[in-house]
Amino acid sequence: MYNPRQNFKSIPLRGSISSRGSISLSQNFLANPKVAREIVDLAHFIDEDLVIEIGPGTGRITNELIQSAGKVIGIEKNTSLYQKLILKYEDKKDKIELVNEDFLDYKLPKIDYKFFANIPFGITTEILDKISFNSNPPIETYLIMQKEAAMRFTGNPKTTQISCLLYPIFAASSIYFFDPADFNPIANVDIVLFKMQKREVNLLKKNTNFGDYKDFIYYVFNSNAISVFNTFKTIFSNIQLGILSTRYGFSKQTLKTEITTDVYLELFIFFIDNTPFHKRDLVRRAAEKYAANASKIVKEHRTNTHSRKSNFRM
Repeated sequence: MYNPRQNFKSIPLRGSISSRGSISLSQNFLANPKVAREIVDLAHFIDEDLVIEIGPGTGRITNELIQSAGKVIGIEKNTSLYQKLILKYEDKKDKIELVNEDFLDYKLPKIDYKFFANIPFGITTEILDKISFNSNPPIETYLIMQKEAAMRFTGNPKTTQISCLLYPIFAASSIYFFDPADFNPIANVDIVLFKMQKREVNLLKKNTNFGDYKDFIYYVFNSNAISVFNTFKTIFSNIQLGILSTRYGFSKQTLKTEITTDVYLELFIFFIDNTPFHKRDLVRRAAEKYAANASKIVKEHRTNTHSRKSNFRM
């Protein structure tokens, strides 16, 4: 794992975000090109690589990307910055394509590509969802993000729902740690460079699909039961639980976050191969049901908030 030298200067810390509809376009940009060069070098891009960058800003990282990769697509939502980038790279049209668009609305390529970005921290999960769970995810992804977010995505030190979902498709890790003094202003959170590499072979068995695996993981992590043992009581028989607890070393006290991502994948495969259909029905569409319930909660919150504001005006 790479550790930066103490004299490295600013890494950009993106603007604050309250929701997708109210993304602050303010941001802190790289002050030292040496830092941009250092982190881009870690990606080892080659002339054949197509690299997508979110929010080129003033082009500090972009400058290094166009020297390393064959082609860069820079997606900049801020129209003012976009226009400045157009002028800046007027003579680099063969190396960079600039797009004035919200990345969350951008249609990803159907050909092989890689990803490098300093993303708005407030929509880290939304961006990762978009690039990870589409029909053609990037071969490699490099994202500057908060350390806490990277820990959730890697499942280290505690396994999470998202780390389990990423595991069969990607190998994920934090490859660069920034010092708070690398930021201007000084960062009040720990920042890392997160790498996610698409596996050459998907770890899911050929007779399984990601939708079923996603439902299984959602069922487990959104169960009201705290321990993994009590969660599994509803979908495995007592004999099966005995076999599994012995094989994977969990007990009635083991928390869901204490089971590693590779073990969850093996538990899912066991579930598919060894449980009757009525047990599978308990898990089926778990992700869809969770999303519907979450949407309902959001709508109720908005309704209650609007009602309180109306009463206040009265």
